[in-house]
Amino acid sequence: MATASTPSHLAQASTASPTSSTPAPSRSRPSDAASKSSQSTQKRPRPRPPKSRLQGSWLPNLTSRSGTGRGKIAAFDLDGTVIQPRNGQSFPRDSNDWEFCGPNVVSKLRETHNAGYSLILISNQASPMPRLAADFRKKLPHVCRKINVPLRVFACWEFDEYRKPAPAMWTALLQRFNGDVAVDYAQSYYVGDAAGRAADHADTDLKFALNAGLRFLTPEQFFLGAPSDPTWTLWGWHPHAHDHTTRAAPEQVSSSASSAQLDPASPEIVLLVGGPAAGKTHLWREQYEPLGYQRFTFAPQQNSLPSSAALSEFGTLVSSIFPASSDAHLALSNTSTSTLAPCPGIVVDALLPTRRSRTSFLRLIHSLAPSARVRCVVLSTFGGAADDLELGKHNAVYRLAHGTAEEAREGLTPLPVLRKWEREYEEPSLAEGFTHLNPQRFSFSGPPDALARWQQWLADVYPGKAKKSGRVAVRGPGA
Repeated sequence: MATASTPSHLAQASTASPTSSTPAPSRSRPSDAASKSSQSTQKRPRPRPPKSRLQGSWLPNLTSRSGTGRGKIAAFDLDGTVIQPRNGQSFPRDSNDWEFCGPNVVSKLRETHNAGYSLILISNQASPMPRLAADFRKKLPHVCRKINVPLRVFACWEFDEYRKPAPAMWTALLQRFNGDVAVDYAQSYYVGDAAGRAADHADTDLKFALNAGLRFLTPEQFFLGAPSDPTWTLWGWHPHAHDHTTRAAPEQVSSSASSAQLDPASPEIVLLVGGPAAGKTHLWREQYEPLGYQRFTFAPQQNSLPSSAALSEFGTLVSSIFPASSDAHLALSNTSTSTLAPCPGIVVDALLPTRRSRTSFLRLIHSLAPSARVRCVVLSTFGGAADDLELGKHNAVYRLAHGTAEEAREGLTPLPVLRKWEREYEEPSLAEGFTHLNPQRFSFSGPPDALARWQQWLADVYPGKAKKSGRVAVRGPGA
C-alpha cells in the first residue's frame, strides 16, 4: 500500500508489510558435522502475517505513491460499525479495549476485498480527551492486522472541514489516493451506524453518505443482510431548505433621509451587521465591490471602536470620499488628503452586535462626515437567532473547505465566538441614527456545482450532536 500524504490531523494506516532485509549469506562453508548439528537443533521460524503499521503524515503538498486504485469502493465507519469497546461501554478504557462488532465482520470484509472492492475506513477521532486519540493510534495497526487485507484508514483529529459529515476525507481519497481511477458510484457504498434511527446516537454517517453521493447501508444491512430501516430522521438545520430567492425585506427609511441636507446621489457609508460567517464578506464581494465601494474592517476594542491605527485609517478613508466633511479626522490622522479615486461609499464590515456598540461607531462616523448617509444592512436567515447560529456554523465550514487561502489560514470560527454573538445580538433600528435600514437574507451566489457543495450537511462538524437539538430536518418514509 502507499504511504499517505495527508494533512497532519489525518492519519492513514494500511496492512502493508514494512520493508525488511536479510543478512547476506557467509562465503565460508561450515564443516559437514557442524552443518548437520546445526540443522538438527535449529528450528525453522513460523511464517507470520504482515505486520500493520501507521504510515507517516499526510502533507498537503504530497501525493500518493500508489497507482493501484479501484473503481468499486466499500467505505466504512470504524467505531460502532467495525469495532466496539468490550462489555458494551460507550468509550474504550485503553488501546486494548476493543473487539469486532460481530463474528462475521472480518470474513465479510475479506470477502468484499476479494470481490474487487477497495476497503476504506473513515473515522472521526476529535476529542477533548487526548488519551482517546493516543489509544486509537496504538490499536489501529492491531485492528488492521486482524482484518489482514489491504485497506486504508482516514481519521480526522480536529473539528474542522475534514470531520464527518463534511465529505473532505472522501474527496481526498478520490483526488489523492485512488490512482486516478474513476469511482463506480453504482456499486460503491458507505456503511455506518450513525443512521438517524431512534436508537442511534447520531445521524452523521447517513449525512456523510449523502454528502459523498454514496449509497448508504447500516451495519445490520451489510453484515447481517437485514432490510433497510425507513425510520431514520435527519436532525438540525436543513441547508437544502434555505431560501436563496427572497433576498431582502422592505427597506426602512428615516425621516431625515429625505431632507434637503442629504443628497441621495452622494456617497454613503454602509454598515454590515451580521454574526461571524453570516455572509458579510460574501455580500461585499457580490454586491458592493463591483460598484466601487471601499471596504473597511476592524476588530472592535472594548469600547466597540477600532484601534488607534484603524481609526486613523478610517478617518483618512472618510476624508477622501467625503471631501466636505468635518476636519475632526485631522486629530486622528496625519493625512488630510488622499489619492483614492472617488467611489460611491464605504462598506464597514465588523462585529457590532449591540445597540451601544453601533451607536458609538455612528457617533464616530457623524463626527467625521456629518452629512453622510449611513445605511445599515442586517444579514440574517429571517428565521430567528437559532437559525442565524446554524447558518454561521454552516458557512464557517464551507468557507474553510472552499474559500480563499486567507480564509483557510483563519481556520474554523470557534463555537464560543458564534454563541457570544447569539447571546449579545440586538436587532438594529433607525432610532440608533441610521438613515436607511435594509434587512437582507443570506443568499449564496455561484455556479450550480458550488451551490450543490454549499447545500451539503456541514454544520454538524462542530462539537455536539444535531439530534440533541430536537429539530427535525428530514423524516424518513417510516419515521
